[in-house]
Amino acid sequence: MKDMEVQIAGLQGDLRDTQASLENTRNDKAMQEALTTELKGNVAILAANMEQYSARVQELQVAREAADRQLEDVKAAAQDAQEQLVIAERKNRDLDSKISTLTEQVSARDEQIQSLQQRVNVLQVYAPNVGATPAPATSAKVEVYGKVTGIANDGDTIFVSLGSDDGIKDGMTLLVYKNDGTYIATAQINSVSADKSAARVLSPVLGTITEGDNVTNK
Repeated sequence: MKDMEVQIAGLQGDLRDTQASLENTRNDKAMQEALTTELKGNVAILAANMEQYSARVQELQVAREAADRQLEDVKAAAQDAQEQLVIAERKNRDLDSKISTLTEQVSARDEQIQSLQQRVNVLQVYAPNVGATPAPATSAKVEVYGKVTGIANDGDTIFVSLGSDDGIKDGMTLLVYKNDGTYIATAQINSVSADKSAARVLSPVLGTITEGDNVTNK
């Protein structure tokens, strides 16, 4: 009888241990179920985030492709602008060359006009008036030729190598010209000696009078 009580007591102890173990197991199961539920929630959140990240990645990829296309357009526009700049520079050089050529031509025309104007001035001074009736000549005019031997400081008076011995008289007009025949000015005698004279330069003066220039009463 006593042995049976001992066995019953042992079985009761085993039952209590098993019940405690069952309770712990149930608690562990509840904790695991709660943890599983939490993990599932986290997984769902991660899945949603992954979808957002995937959509964002796609948006960025589209934006990158658009930026690449825009960059290519900018490069093409820059290349076109560079080509247009080269063409414009070439045209500018051509225009500069044409302007230089035209400027030289205008300068040459100006020189021709000046030369013709000098001739006109000479003709106006010395050529007979067209249609005018010449006065009867009392004596033949003697043509004389000389040189400018000096110029006064004021530039208004010149000295020539012709005098009364050459037929020069006070008030006579002389033509001043270069060795190539280019007319410069006229001068009126205002002082005469035997072999030299002084003359006042008359306007207009179409050049620079220097020593050695020619003079004549022609």
